[in-house]
Amino acid sequence: MAIIGTIAAVVGAGTAVVGTVQANKARKAQANVQQEQIAEQQRQQKLQSQMQRRQSIRSAQLQRAQAMSFGQAAGGAGGSGMAGGLSSFGSQFGAGSGYATQQSGINQNLSGLSSQYARLGNQAAQGQALAQIGGTVFQMAKGPARIQSFFNPAE
Repeated sequence: MAIIGTIAAVVGAGTAVVGTVQANKARKAQANVQQEQIAEQQRQQKLQSQMQRRQSIRSAQLQRAQAMSFGQAAGGAGGSGMAGGLSSFGSQFGAGSGYATQQSGINQNLSGLSSQYARLGNQAAQGQALAQIGGTVFQMAKGPARIQSFFNPAE
């Protein structure tokens, strides 16, 4: 019966170690994924900032072109106003389309990273649970006392 208790203590201790290693490995990987998420979010913010600057410039160009067009309609000089206004609309459409495509790619990356982060969190929780089970088995098999008696057989 003593051998069974010793085996249970060894198995419990081993299981606790394996679970702890698994949990720590998953947590480290989870931290790396979190850094990737932060980088993607920063990329997204930079892209949004660039798009807002472009929109401000295009808006100013459009207002200028409209003013020139109105001036021409009133009999003033400057026949390129209408062409400038139309060109600005085409430019805005192209920029908006490219922006949407880039944002879609970033959002897909963020979604994938979120899934990976959650999966790694589950692995860490499973490792922690395994470690707790191993610790419980080790305690129930009187593992600490068995280890002490192994190293101090005179007692």
